[in-house]
Amino acid sequence: MPLQGLNFFNLQDLLAKEFPNGIEKAFQNEDKEGCEVIGYLEVNRVPGSFSVSPGKSLQIGFAHIQLNVRTELNLTHTINKFAFGDGFPGFVSPLDGTVRELPPNAVHQYFLKVVPTSFAPLKGEVLSTHQYSVTESSSKAQGLMGGTRPCGVYFHYELSPIRVDYKEHRNTVGEFLTSVCAIVGGVATMSGLVQSGVQAAVSFVKS
Repeated sequence: MPLQGLNFFNLQDLLAKEFPNGIEKAFQNEDKEGCEVIGYLEVNRVPGSFSVSPGKSLQIGFAHIQLNVRTELNLTHTINKFAFGDGFPGFVSPLDGTVRELPPNAVHQYFLKVVPTSFAPLKGEVLSTHQYSVTESSSKAQGLMGGTRPCGVYFHYELSPIRVDYKEHRNTVGEFLTSVCAIVGGVATMSGLVQSGVQAAVSFVKS
C-alpha cells in the first residue's frame, strides 16, 4: 500500500475505496440476509475475548483497524454449539441452544468462567478439556466515543485456577451384591413394620 495509506488524514479516501457505494449502503442489508459462523479458535491460557460484529477489518502496514458502524442490522442469534474442548458423558455446555432476540444496534456480552477439566474413562486415554459457566448482559451501543463497545456480540473468557477431575467408576460384584442385600433387608424390615401396624389396628378395633 502506498505510504499515504498510512496517514490517518486520508481516512476518507480509504473508506471511499473500501465502500464505493457508501458505508450506510454497505450495511443496510436490504436482502435481509443472515450469516452462519462455524469454526474454532486456538486461544492462549490467559483472559481474552472475541466478537462477532458488523464492520470490516483492514490491515494497513503493521496496523490492524476495525471499522465498526452504527447500524440497524439485527444481531439476533442462535448458538447451536459452543465449547472449550471435547465433551464427555454428563458434560453440559450452557450456551448450546441459546437464542437471543436483540434490538438493532445492540451490544450483547457473554462472560465465561472456564474451568480446566479431565475425564478418565474405564478404558482409553484421559481426556483433557474444559467446562464453563456463563453470565450475560445487553445494552445499547454508543459508538466508538460513547463510552461503551460498538454493536456486536462479545465473548469474554477467563480461566479458573481450579481444576476438576472426573473418573469413571463401575461397582464390583461384591459391591453390587451388598447393595442388593441392603435393598432386600430394607424391604423386609418395612414389611414387618407394616404388618405389625395392621395387626395392632385390627386388635384395637376388635377391642
